[in-house]
Amino acid sequence: MKLICNFDASAKVDSHTLGYIIRTENGVILLQKSIENQSRITSYTAERRALEALLRELLKIVIDFDEADVRGDCQNLILRVNSCLKKGVAPKKHGEVLKLCKKLTQRARLSLKWVPRKKNKVADKLSRRPPLAAAQLPSKSRSKYVDRYLRREEIPMGDICIPRIYSRPAQHKIEQCAEHYALSGILDRDIVLDTSNLLQDGYIAYLALRMLRVDKANVCYIPYTPRRLKYNHHEYYEEVKEIWESYCR
Repeated sequence: MKLICNFDASAKVDSHTLGYIIRTENGVILLQKSIENQSRITSYTAERRALEALLRELLKIVIDFDEADVRGDCQNLILRVNSCLKKGVAPKKHGEVLKLCKKLTQRARLSLKWVPRKKNKVADKLSRRPPLAAAQLPSKSRSKYVDRYLRREEIPMGDICIPRIYSRPAQHKIEQCAEHYALSGILDRDIVLDTSNLLQDGYIAYLALRMLRVDKANVCYIPYTPRRLKYNHHEYYEEVKEIWESYCR
């Protein structure tokens, strides 16, 4: 999978703001940030710090990716960093960037490209607006009975069957789930299947993994084909618990 990353920065009289965004090649936003620091620096230094922050975030992402395409509109910075990467050495002020680039190239292909400001609009807006509060990751809605009583297994995504009655959920919910998985490696909800691999719950999580092109999914099984499809009720988890306990005897 290829990641498209853009960064930008703006320097003011007594502060500077960094902005960057990480997306998949099909446009799914994994992360976007706006960070303000109360210090006076040059525009070039602010751009370099934005690049450093972006590279650190790329190293934190847990999903597999084979290429990272990093783009910025500071031509001078891009030329200097690419030159340092070719030579393998860098002046002191570019040492941290070179160090982060080398770490990243051990994991995936890295390309640094200059783009005009017109093609860097999203990162430019992030660097000019007030910093946003930290994104609230979805809370886990998993019932305690799921972890305790349902069998878990990792299976290929292609083995999961989707009922025809399911309608596609809102796109922003899928992207929110995909972002949570990309940053933590954990789904914020369970994918629940019956004994015939028919999806019973967790359609949003399934679509999020499809969007990220994940090959395998960690699913949990209920030991029978249920008569109804909703599992968000406490009483129904009690019913599943009793059936599962008798199934394990």
